[in-house]
Amino acid sequence: MNTKIPQDWKIWAEENIHNGSDPEELIDEMIKAGFDESLSRKFISSIKIDKDAIEIGRLRYRDFENKRVIKAFIKRGLHKLRIYTKKELNIKSGQRYDSPLIELYEVPSFLNETECDQISALIKTKLRPSTIVHEGDYDKSIRTSSTCDLGHLESKVVSKVDERICSMLDLHKSYSEITQGQQYEVGQEFKGHHDYFDGSDLLIEKHTKKLGQRTYTVMVYLNDVKNGGETFFPSLNKSFKPIKGTALVWNNLNYDDMPNVNTIHQGKPVLRGHKSIITKWFREKRLGSI
Repeated sequence: MNTKIPQDWKIWAEENIHNGSDPEELIDEMIKAGFDESLSRKFISSIKIDKDAIEIGRLRYRDFENKRVIKAFIKRGLHKLRIYTKKELNIKSGQRYDSPLIELYEVPSFLNETECDQISALIKTKLRPSTIVHEGDYDKSIRTSSTCDLGHLESKVVSKVDERICSMLDLHKSYSEITQGQQYEVGQEFKGHHDYFDGSDLLIEKHTKKLGQRTYTVMVYLNDVKNGGETFFPSLNKSFKPIKGTALVWNNLNYDDMPNVNTIHQGKPVLRGHKSIITKWFREKRLGSI
């Protein structure tokens, strides 16, 4: 039973309260994660809602999104004139996928066998039904895996892997979301989806107001899947087979920083065995930035 609330949980709760989430739902999530019910209720009820600050935040968000569209228009024009080129990743240990449609790398042996086994075992200790970003709820018609919030567990190996991922991308950890682990059993899958935030204006605002869009996705396979479980990109007509220790890295945004529809991907059903993976997402703005 957790008797103290870590800083990342405090940030998570405050962000959700300010975005209009139901306090009872947040309390339930904390209880599921192992926090004491009375502690969870006391903490959630202590979060003060500053309506003026929320309105200022919304105005800043709208200004940020308006500027994004204007900047994208300018960048597209400059790109045609060959004046502007977006800086891309330089992953020396990875193989860049040869396509102008997407910035995508395959990085073999990113984790060693021992690290994969340790994290796989850790994932199984704290599983919950995986949710989908659009609705925030469990939907077995789209995603049938289980998720472990690895970043909320005290683990030296997870911390070490976190640092290695950030170092590979040359990005500060404050740009990242907490690291997750996913477990897929036979028949489980994640149908075609994208990692950037999309949908209604209110839904996009809810997820991007504070930290902006998702930029990079890092996914690491923790085991060799006997059959199935490939990561398939329809726009590329390309499947990546799960190979233990191998990482996939891709940019969810185009060169103009607008969402890239070519990043839509699918976790194909596991046909034999199981699949364990690590997933880590990065954002446009640093945690704690205005």
